[in-house]
Amino acid sequence: MCHSLSGLMMLFLPPQYLLCRLYVYAVVIVGLVMTWQLVPALPKWRFGDYGDIGITVYLIIVGFWFYSEYPVAVLAPIFFADPSGAVIGKWASRNLPEYNPTWVGKKTVIGSLAVFVVTFLTLYRPLAFIPRLLTSLATMLVEGFGGKFDNLYIALLRIMEHSETACEVGAPPGNPSSRNSSGACPVALYGVIIPNIAQLLEFLFQFDEKHISLFAARKLCHAGSGFAMLFLTPHLFVNRLYIYGVVVLSLAMTWSLIPGIPNWRFGAYEDPGITIYLLVVGFWYFMELPIAVLAPVFFADPAGAVVGKWASANIPSFNPPWIGKKTVLGSAAVFAVAFVSLHTPTSLLPRLLVSLVIAVAEALGSSFSSKAMMTTVSLVPDIDLPVPVGVLLMALEGVFLLVLQFDKRHISNFAARKLCHAGTGLLMLCLNSKYIINRLFIYALVVVSLTMTWELTPKLPNWRFGIYGDVGITIYLLVVG
Repeated sequence: MCHSLSGLMMLFLPPQYLLCRLYVYAVVIVGLVMTWQLVPALPKWRFGDYGDIGITVYLIIVGFWFYSEYPVAVLAPIFFADPSGAVIGKWASRNLPEYNPTWVGKKTVIGSLAVFVVTFLTLYRPLAFIPRLLTSLATMLVEGFGGKFDNLYIALLRIMEHSETACEVGAPPGNPSSRNSSGACPVALYGVIIPNIAQLLEFLFQFDEKHISLFAARKLCHAGSGFAMLFLTPHLFVNRLYIYGVVVLSLAMTWSLIPGIPNWRFGAYEDPGITIYLLVVGFWYFMELPIAVLAPVFFADPAGAVVGKWASANIPSFNPPWIGKKTVLGSAAVFAVAFVSLHTPTSLLPRLLVSLVIAVAEALGSSFSSKAMMTTVSLVPDIDLPVPVGVLLMALEGVFLLVLQFDKRHISNFAARKLCHAGTGLLMLCLNSKYIINRLFIYALVVVSLTMTWELTPKLPNWRFGIYGDVGITIYLLVVG
């Protein structure tokens, strides 16, 4: 009752008024003090435990919502769907146990259906039937699988759904192109439907161990989440907030930072591939860079893994390994998908060369293949270079550096060192430092090279032509950065 009635009260408090915000801030602070017993004179809630996660998350979300002055109606499913599921589920288990089996932990079928129905009825947006249905289904699933963090997961969905409101409010006055004939924002429509579908699929990948293998789940999650992000413009604050939430939660799962949240079943503890992928995506949205630039990262890497594995199983004679476990047809698939999905360059020869660099970087990158590909694609998003020669030289330089590092048979250490020195200098002459993306690429190159030189990460080998803590390389990199 406290959950629902406090929510009902907040629906009548407009966040635009300072007095309403101050009242909610006071309730949030006192509620947190009682929950965590920070003041001995204040007793804790009799219906909550010490440090109750559910109450804590609920209060923080409400406080943040009023602070941001978002429409409180967006949170209606949190106020009513979650308590309805608990009450109806408990009643049905007592009176209709044969019709109300559990399906996820202690969550029951009828209780989850109640969450679905109440969410469908109380949703602020979307108004269209199919997006509303999908959002309600996603809410039901996150409430079922979310455990103590169900309010947080539901809030993330509400943030995503609220992007429709942001899109309408943020559209330039008198700009009809941002809406379709019915007045709805098309970006917002996709921004509701596609991520909801992706959310549902990710739950399947995580929990359907019977039908989806670990390999398939990992690659489908990789490509599916990337596909969803292509529909979430980084220029909308709510989209960025949603991505930040996904990144933080996924990192917490990958690094097992919160005991109540399990790791991805297809990922290892502290998985470097997942970690780098998440950090780069979060940074990309933070900088509001065009997300289409990352398309090869989303699709080329999974395509190479899937095609390579299939070819090794069915036509092994045509698919020999060429670098470690990387196979010829797998790398060919990376090359082809990168060529098709590259945002820029658009002319044929630079596009071919950049795709080749991506394929080689993915093969040599091992666990850091996503990092290698992201570094490559970040080379050219400032795509309006004065001349196409700039892109050609950068692509050639990428291949050249890889050859210098790994071709020990034909290039001596001395030659590799001097060629690398001069070659990187030539590359930097083609990168205008006034562009943020070019500076970011150089920063990344400096950090990775220093990490290799000082052997800060065991999985990254040192430059073959350098020694541990090489003073010359270190000074060169610091000066360039």
